[in-house]
Amino acid sequence: MKKFVSVLSSLLFAGLLVASAQVTSAYVLSLYAHQIVNPMQVKKPIRRTPAKPVIPVVTVDGHTLNFSAPLVEGQIDLLNEDEEVEYTIYVAKGATKVVIPSYISGYYYINIVQGDICFSGDIDL
Repeated sequence: MKKFVSVLSSLLFAGLLVASAQVTSAYVLSLYAHQIVNPMQVKKPIRRTPAKPVIPVVTVDGHTLNFSAPLVEGQIDLLNEDEEVEYTIYVAKGATKVVIPSYISGYYYINIVQGDICFSGDIDL
């Protein structure tokens, strides 16, 4: 009986090790929004406060970015620590998932540009 309990407990422990090895590190990006202003474009003064943009909820799972709502056509830029664009991907209208190539890894600054609004934050791939 003791051998049976010993074998059963060791199998249970091995199963927990395998299960913990398969857990992915998914997390939600913390983004902020800012408007892109073109100084060459002359506009009339705004008479009322413009509506605040809805910041998308982005879940990062490995190299996959999952968006809570479909995106408007735009682009995603990854900038390195020297603030140089290291990778750009153009996003089609209605996309809810974007996959970043696996050869890109490390800590980056991400810009999600949609029209004249840019959502920015930090990402660790």
